[in-house]
Amino acid sequence: DLMFDLASTNRSHWMMALGKAKLKIGFPYNNLIRRVLCDVAVFRSDLQPEVEVMLDMLRILGHTPPRRLEFAYPDHQVVCDKEQPFILYFNGASMKSKILSKEQMRDVVEQGMAALPDYQ
Repeated sequence: DLMFDLASTNRSHWMMALGKAKLKIGFPYNNLIRRVLCDVAVFRSDLQPEVEVMLDMLRILGHTPPRRLEFAYPDHQVVCDKEQPFILYFNGASMKSKILSKEQMRDVVEQGMAALPDYQ
């Protein structure tokens, strides 16, 4: 049996501690937790996406995925190469209470359009 800790949270640490798997793989930041809970620990930088850490866990078991991950995002270089400057609004946050309402966001965009008519 294998157990992968893909979250490294208090709850997942309890699951690792109480789990009966023969091989436990995780990426805890704390050295003590790493030694106590994991048979194999993968180190993770805060600058590394979680998906790469998960692939590192698979590499330990012999899987060799491609080095550069392909997320199939569209290439927006054509938009960025335009001569007309543009502003990109991102209305998102980690909590719903931190996100502007639709009305507030519309007001921000309208104010931006009025104040900066040369921008797309």
